Amino acid sequence: MLGYILLFFLVATLCSLLLTPWIIKLAYAFDVVRYPPSYYLKRLKAKGISIDPFKLEAAKRRLEKPPTPEWGGITYIVVFLLISAIGLLISKQINLGAEVLMDYIWWGFGILVLLINGILDDKFELPSFAQIFAYILASLLFVFSNFSVAQVNLPFLENIAIDQYILKLSLGSVVITLNIWSDLIIFAFLLYMIMALKVQAGTDAVMETNTFVALLLLLFISYKSGLYTTAFLASVLAGALLGFIFYNWYPARIWSGESGDAVIGYVIGTFAIIGRVNLSAVLILFAIPIVDFAYVLLKRLKRVLKTHKKVWLIFKMSDRNHLHHRLLAANIKESYIPIIEGIYTLALGVSLYFVPRYLRNEFLVVVYLITFFVIVLVDFWARRRGSFQDYMSTNKTR
Repeated sequence: MLGYILLFFLVATLCSLLLTPWIIKLAYAFDVVRYPPSYYLKRLKAKGISIDPFKLEAAKRRLEKPPTPEWGGITYIVVFLLISAIGLLISKQINLGAEVLMDYIWWGFGILVLLINGILDDKFELPSFAQIFAYILASLLFVFSNFSVAQVNLPFLENIAIDQYILKLSLGSVVITLNIWSDLIIFAFLLYMIMALKVQAGTDAVMETNTFVALLLLLFISYKSGLYTTAFLASVLAGALLGFIFYNWYPARIWSGESGDAVIGYVIGTFAIIGRVNLSAVLILFAIPIVDFAYVLLKRLKRVLKTHKKVWLIFKMSDRNHLHHRLLAANIKESYIPIIEGIYTLALGVSLYFVPRYLRNEFLVVVYLITFFVIVLVDFWARRRGSFQDYMSTNKTR
C-alpha cells in the first residue's frame, strides 16, 4: 500500500512540474499579475479605479517585488483533484464505499467553490464580502456532508460528547443531516484554517513549503495509524505542492494567489475530519499558521479597540505583523524563511512521533505555548534590531 501511495506522490509531482509553466503563460495572457504596490496603486489611480478599502489596504502591505503571475493555486489544486480521483477509483485497497460517495462530492464542491472564487479574485480583485461569502459557502457544503466529530478531547479534562443533537433536512431526494454542535465546530474550524493559511502566504514559498513538510508528516502518521485514505490524499497534495514549489521558490516565477492560498487551508482542515485522523496531530503540524494568525488577530483587536471600530473587522484587516514579516524585518533573507518554518514544523512532527496518542492534547498546549513564545521573541528581536519600523514604513524586502 505504501508503494501505491508513494507512486501517486511522484505522479502528482510530475504533473505539477509539467502544468505550472502553462499556468504561468496563461496568467500572463490574461494579465493575472501581481504588481508591486507602488506600480499597482499608480495604475489604479491612472485608470480611475476604486476598489474595496480592505483590498486597498492589503495591496499597500504587499512586498515591493517584480511583477509576478498568480493563479499558481490552479496547478496544485487541479492536480490534487484529478490525481486523487483517479487514484481512489482504481485502488483496490482504498474502498470509499457508495455510502460515503455523496459526502466526498459535497467536499469536492466546496473545493471548487473556493477555486473558482480564487481564480476570479486574482483576475478581478473581488470585494472582501465576496471572498467571505465563498469561505462560508464552502464550509457549509462540507458541513452538509455526514463527516462529523463525535467528541471533543480537551487537554487535562474528560472528553465531551457533542453528537447528541441531530437535525435532518430533506431537499427533495437529498437528505442533509446536521449534527448541531459538531457542525458548528467544524464550520468555525474550517473558516479559521482558510484564513490562517491564506495570510501565511506572504513571501515566496513559505506557506507552500511549510504545508508540504506538514503533509509528508501527516502522510506517515496516517499510514502508521492505518488511515490509508488520509495518507493517500496527503501524498497527492504534497506531491502537487512539491512540483509547484520548484517554480515558487525565491525568486518566485509564480505565486499561488487566492486560487491556492484559500483552498489549501480548507483542504487541510477537512483532512482531519475526513480521514478520522487525530485532530490534535493536524493542529500540531500546522502550529505556525494557526498560532501566528491568532497572534496577529490579538494585535488587530488592540488596534480596533483604540479606534472604537467593529471588532469583526479584524478578520478583514491587513497588516505586516505576521511571522514572515517579522523575520524579514530582522534581516533574515527571504529565501531562508521557508527553510526556517519548514524545519520548525519538521521538529514538531518528529516530536509528535514520540508522544503517546493519549497525551497529544496536552502536548498540543505545550506546542502552542512554545510557538507563541517564539513568535513574540522574533517580534522583540526585530524591534530590538531597530529595523522593524523602517521595514514597516519603507515597504522594502530583502
